[in-house]
Amino acid sequence: MKLLKLAIVLSMLFMSAVASSADLLRNGFYFGLKAGSLLIDEGDDSAGMFGLQAGVGIDQILSLEFNYTSGESNAVDISNTALYAVYRTKGQGYFIGKLGFLKEELGDESNSGVSYGFGGGFKVYKEFDLEAEYTFAGDDTKLLAVTGRMRF
Repeated sequence: MKLLKLAIVLSMLFMSAVASSADLLRNGFYFGLKAGSLLIDEGDDSAGMFGLQAGVGIDQILSLEFNYTSGESNAVDISNTALYAVYRTKGQGYFIGKLGFLKEELGDESNSGVSYGFGGGFKVYKEFDLEAEYTFAGDDTKLLAVTGRMRF
């Protein structure tokens, strides 16, 4: 719970810093809620995950994104905190590619390193998107998630 509060505070600080830049504001920022499954040890174990994302457009196809997900597997708390550079193609339906840095906490263990993923999305309404993604979240963990994303 303490880490969730920290993630919310960091995402608010991130969005506040972004709001001061007129160039970045022109491309907008976004906020999303995600749900999915964290596949652990080549799918031998899994955990239901819920999380949030906050990002800002650098231009029409590139953005900088903060992600936080949290869940539990076999009474072990799991959380991921990440910062990604994200590429989204143009169009009603689009592809997603992302690359960034992730910190993963599995119980008392903590790992960090490069993370990457891919997926797709669909613009449902003017400012609302639905996305599905597969992210390599660590050496032996992968995140399969669906996100509802609101653009401002």
